[in-house]
Amino acid sequence: MTATPDLAQLRADAGKAQAALAAEQERQAEAAKAAAEARRLRSVDWAFRAISDYPQRQAEANYAVTEALAAFDVAVTTDYGTSPAVYLAICRAESAANGVAAEYVVALNILRADGRIANANQSHRPDPIGYLNAPYPPSGLPTFADLAGSSLEAARGAAFRLPPPAEDPGAFSGPPPSEAERQAVCAYEWTLSAELEHQLGYKAQHPESYARNVPEAQKVEAAAYEAGRIASGYDAALPKVVVQSSGTPPTLTARQEAERRGRMP
Repeated sequence: MTATPDLAQLRADAGKAQAALAAEQERQAEAAKAAAEARRLRSVDWAFRAISDYPQRQAEANYAVTEALAAFDVAVTTDYGTSPAVYLAICRAESAANGVAAEYVVALNILRADGRIANANQSHRPDPIGYLNAPYPPSGLPTFADLAGSSLEAARGAAFRLPPPAEDPGAFSGPPPSEAERQAVCAYEWTLSAELEHQLGYKAQHPESYARNVPEAQKVEAAAYEAGRIASGYDAALPKVVVQSSGTPPTLTARQEAERRGRMP
């Protein structure tokens, strides 16, 4: 004889299972959120370290290119048969130097996205990436065809491929950069901006209007700019800002016209 299911018990068991499932899903979501935040913080630490070390690493990579070029000159004049291999060594050295610069840009973008430094359009130098702006654009190296024929052109293209990243920013496990290193990075990446000087003047002189009218993204950018300004030791007086009677943000037309004429507002 088949027993009749206890519907009340089945409903109770299903409710418990659903509650347990929901609790487990919430726990996993919190764990994933915590892991993502920890990875973000490691990425920021890696970025500060990468930018702090960049001048030395780029100088070392540039020196390797110089040595390879000198070795090619020697090979052509003393052991011509080895010159193709030495030519490819030049390509690899230049590719490695480009890789150092590309890693530097990755670090810049991490700090920009996290609001630690100003955006790229506020920089006084272009990011060293791309076919033209890399430290060693492939077009800048004469082809081996000028010296020994065109048969190595395909290998030259392969040699210029960027190496894989040397380190995963999110897996950074080294010692965190010191406060002095962080400040040095902020100062190094800071560039004087008339527009952001005006923003800081607005913030300092009309804090309530600034808080009410300025979008959050602009506030973050101004804060990053101010951090770089302080780190660099720049302490010039902020421009005088007059808020319109309506309480709306001040117009920048006069400031932009003054900047066009070559002077600060």
